[in-house]
Amino acid sequence: MKVTKWFLDPMKQEEWLNHILAQGYFLTKKSTLDKYTFQKTKEDFVIRLDYRDHFSAKDYNEYLILHEDMGWELVSGSRLTGIHIWQRIRSGNDELNSDSFSRVQYCKRMMNYTGMMALLFLFYFYLGAPHLNKIFLTPGLWEMPREWFWKAFLFELPFALMRISFPILLIILIFFFSNSYYKFYKLKKEAEANLN
Repeated sequence: MKVTKWFLDPMKQEEWLNHILAQGYFLTKKSTLDKYTFQKTKEDFVIRLDYRDHFSAKDYNEYLILHEDMGWELVSGSRLTGIHIWQRIRSGNDELNSDSFSRVQYCKRMMNYTGMMALLFLFYFYLGAPHLNKIFLTPGLWEMPREWFWKAFLFELPFALMRISFPILLIILIFFFSNSYYKFYKLKKEAEANLN
């Protein structure tokens, strides 16, 4: 089974992948354009996503060996990409980040990832903002006779929706960033309370 699906939130991506695996599949490949290839199985697999950046070649090799020794198989990810997809047969202890410090660091990395995406979108939006002052660009659209108006309006509607889709994506990314910040802050407070 092949499915193409895009995600802005890595936590939602992990949730969706595990939902597919619960139906009796395992992930064999993920392409760079987010095309997922699944294969039917009788085993019960689980997927965990991890976000890492700034790996040296040595550190990345140690990262791979550590997870492979724990039974995880890398399905997608490289030293140059941030999100890594790990998969293994469900065993009961299926967390990549099992202690509280690791979970806090994981949420911090996800917060940084979503924050960076939101900043990139904000920067791009700022550069494109002077061009977004009009959504419909057809000259005289609003003064056209009714029969011509609807034809011109419906023709330009997809282009107008594309023009406003970017601010909507920016709002969604800011929501994901604030959500990951909330999770990070909550886990950090819990970890600090457990230390005391």
